Amino acid sequence: MGLKPDLFRKIFDSLPFPKVPITLSDQSIVNGYFTSKITSTNTDEFGFSEEYDAVTYLPFDAGINAGDIITVLNQQYIAIKLEDYYVGTEKVAIKTYLKVYYG
Repeated sequence: MGLKPDLFRKIFDSLPFPKVPITLSDQSIVNGYFTSKITSTNTDEFGFSEEYDAVTYLPFDAGINAGDIITVLNQQYIAIKLEDYYVGTEKVAIKTYLKVYYG
């Protein structure tokens, strides 16, 4: 049982972050959420940590993969880690951890 497209869109549009156009590696553009340009550290259950420069929330059907280069606000980033983002039991977005890509 999945969300109807209009309900999914309502939930995705209500997430509390600024929405911006994001250019994916295939040059398609999606509207997603860009949460920060501040470096943050994420530590997993084994004590390993990684630093990220930003996080985006993309529609769950955006077709992004780890290692993809995306452009947000005229800055290129590489997708380092992807997580499903749920509201209740429904997957509504892909949380994407990013590092600045210098080419």
